[in-house]
Amino acid sequence: MKNVLLVLSLIVSFQANAQLKMVDSYYQFQKITNVQRTHAELFDTGVEWAKQLAEDTQQEIRLDQKSVIMWVEVPYHFDTKHSKFLFEYTLEFGEGWYQEKVSQIQFQTEGKAYGLGDEALPEKKRVISEASFSINMLSDSLLSKMYDTVYSQECNQVHLEAK
Repeated sequence: MKNVLLVLSLIVSFQANAQLKMVDSYYQFQKITNVQRTHAELFDTGVEWAKQLAEDTQQEIRLDQKSVIMWVEVPYHFDTKHSKFLFEYTLEFGEGWYQEKVSQIQFQTEGKAYGLGDEALPEKKRVISEASFSINMLSDSLLSKMYDTVYSQECNQVHLEAK
């Protein structure tokens, strides 16, 4: 099972390497997605998604008129030591777009915390690959939520027009 997860995370990390980048010795993720919806629609959907995620992980979120900021904790799947990733996840919303930013990525294992750029990080390639995989899964979850909302609204509109 570990090998299957490793292969899957490597495949996704090859796709995501353009998004998880080292800047000033720290790994970061940034992605802008265009969705043909108003700022309010995108913001409401993003806040709903973030609140559900925060509820599931017992994390707090901070909101203002244009963004959602939260700390996200994701389990590391390659060991039984209860290791995890912890990072700050920011969503910013505009008219017809939203932007995701991930910063301050930490890998926590056996009571120690490492940045992904730390030389002492154990199994560095595997950990970075899994971090990339986890962040992209989170991003894909948000994208799915955004398009699910768009699709359901368009289906309702078509249904109303058909009447």
